[in-house]
Amino acid sequence: MLLLMTLTLALAVVPPHGEQPLALPVDLKLDGFYTCEGGKGAEAYRCVAVIIKRGTGYHLKWVFDTGETAVGIGQSDGDRFWVAWSDHTILGLARYKIEMKGDKPHLVGQHGTDEVFTYLKPLPAGSE
Repeated sequence: MLLLMTLTLALAVVPPHGEQPLALPVDLKLDGFYTCEGGKGAEAYRCVAVIIKRGTGYHLKWVFDTGETAVGIGQSDGDRFWVAWSDHTILGLARYKIEMKGDKPHLVGQHGTDEVFTYLKPLPAGSE
């Protein structure tokens, strides 16, 4: 399953025709804990997510207010963050826009999700 997610993500990082990613700080680090919200009305949800840098990409884990979890792998590309994810029943692909709120990253769903990640706190020292 990880191979399928990796291949899907690798094919998806090509920007749509005519769009160019914006440059962010070279030393931008997305790792950390985030709160996240998504959905609307009865489908609304809240969760806590952790993003951990691994090599040139990222590992993600969501824990939803229902107790359910999801996992994913991500890759940044300029001001975009692509994520292939699974909630243990389906696979998905989402693109987030990376915005800066002061010196902290803020991820806003653009394609495949309306989810918004708000930076909460850094990972404990030595866990990177």
